[in-house]
Amino acid sequence: MICGDAPGGAEVRGPARVLFGLGIDPNVADAAALEALPGVGRARAEAIVAGRAHGAYRTLSDLGRVRGIGPVTLRRAAPWLAFGEAGTAGTGAGRLGGEAGTSSEAP
Repeated sequence: MICGDAPGGAEVRGPARVLFGLGIDPNVADAAALEALPGVGRARAEAIVAGRAHGAYRTLSDLGRVRGIGPVTLRRAAPWLAFGEAGTAGTGAGRLGGEAGTSSEAP
């Protein structure tokens, strides 16, 4: 998303994406941006970043492989996550409210 009011139409990045209702892609976001997710503090955010070495996060359930992230954290963070694909990472494309966008659980 490009913010029309920002100088030069700057792209919305990091935690500001949450303010605009956009998802944060755990594959490209830095630890500071990931801390904006509910239930994710500094240690979990750093663990998410480190977990990229074991493969991309393609679905919400992939984040469950990170130590300290269980079903409750996944459910709370789901509305704020986006799993981008090549060329769309971090743009909000692929935003999921649950596994494959089919979850009926409330955040």
